[in-house]
Parts: sequence; C-alpha cells; structure tokens
Amino acid sequence: MAEEAPEVNPVKEARRMVNMYLSELGWSREKKRTVERQLIPAVEKNPKIRDAEEVELMADEHFGAQLDKWREERSKTSWLVLTEVVKLLGKRNDLSVFGKRMINRIKEELLL
Repeated sequence: MAEEAPEVNPVKEARRMVNMYLSELGWSREKKRTVERQLIPAVEKNPKIRDAEEVELMADEHFGAQLDKWREERSKTSWLVLTEVVKLLGKRNDLSVFGKRMINRIKEELLL
C-alpha cells in the first residue's frame, strides 16, 4: 500500500514561504545598509556589498524554486497556496525585481 502525502494547509504553507523569503530579503538589505554606513574605503566595500547581493539572489532562487514546485503540482492545494502567496506579497513594494516578476507571473497564471 502506497503512503499518501501528508495534507498541507495552504495558508500556513504560503505564509511559511513568504516569511522565509521576506526574512532573507530583509537580512540582505540590512547588511547592505550596514556596510554602506561604515566608513571604509570603496575598495573594501564592494566585496561586502556583493555578499549581501548574493544572499538576495539566493533568497530569490529559493523562493522561485518553491513557487515552481507548487506551480507544477496543479492541484487544489497548490492553487490555494499560490493564491495566498499572491495575497500576501501582491501589494508589497519592497520585493526584489525577481520577486515582483514571480508574483506577477503567478497572478497571470492564476488569472487574479
């Protein structure tokens, strides 16, 4: 007898994904601000800012992979998860460029 996948609460799953993404994005931006406030030569500043930008890119990649997983599933639960993600992030202005594109793509696919 095959085991069934555990039932997923769409709202909790969407909130978990959104909170993780916003946390990583916020950490990245705070690190950039901290580096920019420090009085260090421009030569030393670039690698530290690049590190913060890498964290932002990793957050986008991780969030995009999670969204793709739910997009490919094509079930009622996945539709609810994606709808909740759009509801939570759709009106925000502080997302990265890639985050905004991902949310807009989900909106178009779900016809919201």
